[in-house]
Parts: sequence; structure tokens; C-alpha cells
Amino acid sequence: MGAAVGQVQGVDATPAPDDSLPHDQLGLVVDDLQSVVARLTARGVSFEEYPPRLGATMANGTMDCGRGKAAWLKDTEGNLISLNEFPQGSPLRSR
Repeated sequence: MGAAVGQVQGVDATPAPDDSLPHDQLGLVVDDLQSVVARLTARGVSFEEYPPRLGATMANGTMDCGRGKAAWLKDTEGNLISLNEFPQGSPLRSR
């Protein structure tokens, strides 16, 4: 699995926080979000729940925005980590 850092044009997989303050997060792209969430949940990881954005659905800690799915968790220091799945694969994948 490779890693890429950058912004993805036209994709907003960040949660809509209750307040308007900006936030930082580490974003990871996975191939099968549902199975990653299930494995981590089985190991005791708790996922953050956010109100779904307009047109999105939220179930079992996973938000489906149509263009992609995302789930959020916090590490032991309270840092936000997002796990993202894109139907066509990662838009950050090396070309």
C-alpha cells in the first residue's frame, strides 16, 4: 500500500463539525472501508458519529456521500483520523 499526501479537488470527506472552527486530521484511503471499520470495531476502536451532510447517510460509524465513504476515529492523543474509500479508487493514487 502506498501513501500520498495532497488535496483532492471536488472531494469533501471531512465531517461537518458542530462549530465552525477548522480542524486538522490525518486521512487514509482504504479499499474496503466497511471491512476496516468492522475489524477495528472488533478490536475495541470507537468511531466518531457526525450529522450527515446533505444527501449523505450515516450508519455504523460510516458516512456515505455517494462519491465516497468515510469514517472517523481518534487516536490516544485525541487526533482525528479519517478513513476514506472512493468507488473509483484513490484520487491520490500515483498516475
